Amino acid sequence: MLQCVLTGRMQEAYCSLSPSESSKYFVVKSAILKDLMAHFSHWRTSLDICTVEDLSELIVLEQFKNLIPENTAIHISDQKVKTVSEAAALVDKYVLMHKHNVGEHQVFGK
Repeated sequence: MLQCVLTGRMQEAYCSLSPSESSKYFVVKSAILKDLMAHFSHWRTSLDICTVEDLSELIVLEQFKNLIPENTAIHISDQKVKTVSEAAALVDKYVLMHKHNVGEHQVFGK
């Protein structure tokens, strides 16, 4: 029954357990958390996130990209900025370069 509500990596972790293990809540929880931590560690390492400040900056940057139009967020991601300050400066330039589109397509704001 639990398998029906799990998706993605959580379902994979659950399915890797034996039938007897998959019936034990704490074993399932441990397997899922272990997989999530491994995935997080790989993601963090691949982005060279070493400190809490680095992680905080990344989280705020991702939130910032969620607040702006998709085309602008894609442009920021393509430039591989690492800080919100860099992203904000890039958005300013992007808006100025695409100023002629403001009447037809929204460049900033949703």
